[in-house]
Amino acid sequence: DLLCVFTETKRKMMQGKSEPIRTMTVYLKDASQLRKIASFETGDWYISSYPLQEDGRFLVGWGTGSSHYFQVYAYANGEVKEVLHQGSRAMPEVVFDDAGRELLLFSEMEIINGQWRSSAGRTTVFKWNGRAYDKVGVVPWSRRFQCTSKTTCSGLK
Repeated sequence: DLLCVFTETKRKMMQGKSEPIRTMTVYLKDASQLRKIASFETGDWYISSYPLQEDGRFLVGWGTGSSHYFQVYAYANGEVKEVLHQGSRAMPEVVFDDAGRELLLFSEMEIINGQWRSSAGRTTVFKWNGRAYDKVGVVPWSRRFQCTSKTTCSGLK
């Protein structure tokens, strides 16, 4: 079992200013104790995190001044490694194809009548292959659920 802890501290910068630093620390449960196995720092703000399936992968969302980015980490061979890094203004969608393989959908957003809408943009689709995410394609938002492989995506322009 993995446990992710997110903390915020202040770090002194030049000219006496201080800025917040957010840290994600990952612990592994060994028998009756927690052992720290990874730590990552950023100046960006935490949005959310959640597990993906039951194979030691988890998604973390961070915010910047004008958008968001999402990282997927995988735990394998005693290490935590980033396996996907993708920017987006919207939370990704997690869906599964007919064979049960996971797809992550990142939709662009556009301003329509003064409001952000993903329905006018395009969606980038990634598929988990067991070790990494493959970019499957970029399709119109309205056809995103039909893009389950490079073959199906190529006809959805």
